[in-house]
Amino acid sequence: MKTEDSKFKVNSVFHIPGRPETFIAGSIQEGTIQSGMQAKVLVDGELYMVADIKSLESIRDAHRSDLVLALDTPEMDTQELWTTLCCAGDTIDIQRKQKS
Repeated sequence: MKTEDSKFKVNSVFHIPGRPETFIAGSIQEGTIQSGMQAKVLVDGELYMVADIKSLESIRDAHRSDLVLALDTPEMDTQELWTTLCCAGDTIDIQRKQKS
């Protein structure tokens, strides 16, 4: 793992109708996470799907407190892919945005 990479354990993935984000609730397992970084989920073998983290939010209920990553996923197809590929119990990689 590169020193700038982090790990995030997923508790749930959801969408809010009318919003262009995919929300991933969970907890940081390793490293630090900030808006402007990128979440990446394994699609197949060594192929990853990547999305920018727009913001971080916190939600709390009687049972636990989760950090929520708001991913920039304006297309409905992309939102559906994230929901399919990123499931409760998964650990996803978070990385600094790649410079072009």
